[in-house]
Amino acid sequence: MGMTANFSTFEWIAPKVAVVKTESYKNNKLQGYTLLTKWQ
Repeated sequence: MGMTANFSTFEWIAPKVAVVKTESYKNNKLQGYTLLTKWQ
C-alpha cells in the first residue's frame, strides 16, 4: 500500500548548464531543497 503526497516543486535553471536550485513545498511550507554549489 502506498501513500499519496502533494508537493509543489520550483526549479531555477541555468540554460545549457544545469538545474541550479530546486525547492519542494507542501502546504506552502518548504520541505527541502537542493543547491548546485560547484560546477566544473
